[in-house]
Amino acid sequence: AEVDSLYDNYEVSVIFIVSGYQYVSSAMAFILVYRESWWRNYLFVICAAGFSIVHFHATLVPSKLSCFFRINCLEENIVPDPLGYVYPISHDYNNTLMPERFRWILFIIMIINTFMILIWEYFIVNGLAKKRAEKKYELEVGERKSNLNKSILREVEDDKDSSL
Repeated sequence: AEVDSLYDNYEVSVIFIVSGYQYVSSAMAFILVYRESWWRNYLFVICAAGFSIVHFHATLVPSKLSCFFRINCLEENIVPDPLGYVYPISHDYNNTLMPERFRWILFIIMIINTFMILIWEYFIVNGLAKKRAEKKYELEVGERKSNLNKSILREVEDDKDSSL
């Protein structure tokens, strides 16, 4: 196989679509759990919404935008590179167009994945795991404090005994 023919295929397109949106999903979960609220972090919301719109459009609608990413692209919509050269699609069918039903399945996978990441971060990482860590930390700190108090009391008693 020629090297040029390796980058225009459906496998790479699917990996790009799903894993590319996982970055946004993970960022949403991180902001939701660890940073200030979404309505106060409007710059992040604008960026996440913008990237989501671009990603969903490129996934669902064959257009110049999707051809920019070389997914869902017909030969006539190819976007030239910055120097103006048009690289033809290196695929047997001269397109990277995925079936419409499959594009909707990918869209649903991205949405479900986003909700699963949000649920995981909110309930597991920030819920159960956080409570367990806080409880363990409190126990460790409590033990250290009681050991410290005992050693201080011993020192005070030793000082009293030695002064008498």
